[in-house]
Amino acid sequence: MAVALKYVGLPYLHRHIPAMGGLDCSNFTAWVYNYGFGIRLNSNVQRQAETAGRRLGPDEPLRPGDLIFLWNDERSRVSHVAIYVDESTIIDAAGGGVAVRPFSGRYRKRLAWARRVF
Repeated sequence: MAVALKYVGLPYLHRHIPAMGGLDCSNFTAWVYNYGFGIRLNSNVQRQAETAGRRLGPDEPLRPGDLIFLWNDERSRVSHVAIYVDESTIIDAAGGGVAVRPFSGRYRKRLAWARRVF
């Protein structure tokens, strides 16, 4: 979580890296795991949703550091990824940049599944 929190306030930029001034959601999660743990994740949100770690079963409890994936409006594909912090909090890169946000509203309503990287 310390690595993820380091980037709070960084602007949202589609498919960039911190040194270029911002990150999108899947580049943020890939950056955190690569920089923090040396684990390489694909920077494409759909590939992360398919290959990052182990997909959790629907009844498995979430743990800090799990990746949560959200459906798009039509629920036809995964369109966003965030890092689970606790029952009430996630951290992600979205329109307002990298931020700690409530795990409520669209994050709960659009939850597709979660993956545990380690």
